[in-house]
Amino acid sequence: MMGIAALLLAWAIGWPWVRASQACGGLRPRWMAWILETLLALPVGLAATAALSFALLWAGLGAPAAVHTADGLLAVCGIVGWVLRRNAGNEPDEAPEPPAFKWTWLPALAFGVGLLLFVAAFFAFTNGNPQGNWDAWSSWNLRAKFLTDASTWRLAITPENGLANADAPLLWPSVVARGWVYGGVLGDPCVPIFASLLFSVAIPLLAGFALALLRAPALGWLGGVILLASTPLWRQAPGQYADTPVGCLILASLIVAALAERKNWDPGALALSGLLAALAASAKNEGAVFFVLLAGTLVWQARGKAAAWLGGSLPALLLAIGFPLFLAPKTAGLSFGLLADLGRGGVVLRNFLDSLIQLGEFPAHPVLLFAALAFVLKLRSPRGPWWPLIVPALLVLADLIVLWITPPTIGWQIDTALDRKMVQVIAPLLFAGVLLVRAPESLPEPAEPQDRSEARSRRRKQR
Repeated sequence: MMGIAALLLAWAIGWPWVRASQACGGLRPRWMAWILETLLALPVGLAATAALSFALLWAGLGAPAAVHTADGLLAVCGIVGWVLRRNAGNEPDEAPEPPAFKWTWLPALAFGVGLLLFVAAFFAFTNGNPQGNWDAWSSWNLRAKFLTDASTWRLAITPENGLANADAPLLWPSVVARGWVYGGVLGDPCVPIFASLLFSVAIPLLAGFALALLRAPALGWLGGVILLASTPLWRQAPGQYADTPVGCLILASLIVAALAERKNWDPGALALSGLLAALAASAKNEGAVFFVLLAGTLVWQARGKAAAWLGGSLPALLLAIGFPLFLAPKTAGLSFGLLADLGRGGVVLRNFLDSLIQLGEFPAHPVLLFAALAFVLKLRSPRGPWWPLIVPALLVLADLIVLWITPPTIGWQIDTALDRKMVQVIAPLLFAGVLLVRAPESLPEPAEPQDRSEARSRRRKQR
């Protein structure tokens, strides 16, 4: 239980950081903004405490000292930042109220039922396979065990013993290791299970509440229902891989950037978005690609105000850059000459199309559901911002190119990678797509017909 309590403590540590950013300040309804703040605190808290504890372990502290020092420093800094900025960024949101829609309760009910079924399916899989999928127990959780002791942590980056993915970033194993240090039970399966559940459930909740605040509640719950129709999320969530946490961090960073644009590129919200993007880069290599893409997009959109985003990213960015430069073992690099192998590119494209088909079951396929939503409701007028859609779309393209030019045999790599990559991008793509859709509204009530006898009597009196 102490391991699970440690995860909840990290979540609580993240809350003053989100509060200090004022990313949700001024949004209405206020209860929804509070829930979104609480949801954003989850990836901030769990990822930041794990990143700093590993950095301190690397600096020479013992594992318990690194964990407790990281928690204390982040808690104090977050509270200080919250106190200093408690009156900043609270101006009322000037966006027009979404149109009234009397059937909002229906998608809200469907979203709630879908989320309950998702959690039930998560535990049904976990009960039969508590150690997670192959890479969980052979790599991610094994590396987490090494990180619980200052004398063994370097084994987490040693490929000589047959360790898989020894060059992968260590943020997700650090999340699990932190829970084991607190709990004192090395290898307790409850910690990675509960951590995976938190990140997995946060993805549809973040998308739903962010869309409800940025657009309209009905669109938020409809977007959440479409997201829960994507089968890769159901398959990968209980697998205890790093793809679900990095997908949550990518989505959270994109959401906060969209909130910053809504507030005229507020520096506090931009800084929080940068921190989340840098934490995603510390979690998986795809997160590093996302960081570069979002940085370039925000420099293009926000111009000089993007400096706040880069400043917020700097602490976690140092770890994201330092790990591959100074710690990660050298592996076979990418071979751009393979771009000339069109047959290899054809295999990548064919498998990608297969993965799109396998995103869901007909007729509840997320692509078809979104197409139907966009067809019925049409696009917003005036048009919404397109840049949130460009970032995850380019991330998908980059993932395919990396698969194309990676030296290992392409067959097994595509079969094992594409489904997990969909978990990283499906929520950001859906979030950005629904931002462009017009909010549903109820038809005006027809005017009551005038009583003809009353009209005739009124004319007689006028005569």
